[in-house]
Amino acid sequence: MPSPLARAFEAKTSVDLPFGDEIYGFKDPSPRGKCRVLLSADAARAPGSKTSDLPLAWIQSVGKGRVFYLALGHSFEPYANRQMLQFIADGVQFALGDLAADATPQPTPKNESGK
Repeated sequence: MPSPLARAFEAKTSVDLPFGDEIYGFKDPSPRGKCRVLLSADAARAPGSKTSDLPLAWIQSVGKGRVFYLALGHSFEPYANRQMLQFIADGVQFALGDLAADATPQPTPKNESGK
């Protein structure tokens, strides 16, 4: 079942965003396996990437709190995009506790481990 936070993207986790942005790759340990990834980038499009995908947004429960992380937003384009603004608003609502979403961590996909 898709996350309610993905409603801005019609419940898809793989979307083509109409803007470019700076994306950071993660060294081990990857956030995968400790959180629920909402969006990831196709690393085949990222020069020099050593992984099959790059997590861009995720949610996580920490104690009694909630975390919404978004790796996008280093340029102005995401803030001029209606879908991204809805996604950010939904993420804030989740972090505040006003939007219920399953934050159960997902295992690292087999193709992510590099094996």
